[in-house]
Amino acid sequence: LLAGSHYDEALRQVQETLKLDSHFAPAHQTLGWVDLRTGKQEEALREFQLALKLAGAEDTDLQLDLGFAYAVLGKRDEARRILGELENLHEQGIVPSGSVAILYGALGESNEAFAWLEKAYAERDPQLTYIKAGRRFEPLRKDPRFEQLVRRIGLPD
Repeated sequence: LLAGSHYDEALRQVQETLKLDSHFAPAHQTLGWVDLRTGKQEEALREFQLALKLAGAEDTDLQLDLGFAYAVLGKRDEARRILGELENLHEQGIVPSGSVAILYGALGESNEAFAWLEKAYAERDPQLTYIKAGRRFEPLRKDPRFEQLVRRIGLPD
């Protein structure tokens, strides 16, 4: 998301946004990421839950973020419940393969994650445009398959 001192700047901006509209789901989503990255685990979960409530349960992007937070915070049952929902929505053509891959990666299940990333690659999933910089792909970056996929996608070094 942001490096070093940029968290403070992001936090100030999000707080200003929420003063203008406390029901603006993307601001709560951003605050959830700031909280997650600065070690405020319970606050992060509350912000992602609130963002999803405000945006509506059908917002699959926010479902993914909440599932990601659950996974990296060790709340595996909750993350798996969301993973099941995303897989069902994938079967209906609603959720891209890259989203399912991200949640498997957050759960530490790299083989499953890379199997889904291969599907995403074959499908030309737009989610892969964020693979180098996207915070959601962070758990997979240390795997050698990650750099191989980045090269295959053709993103610059």
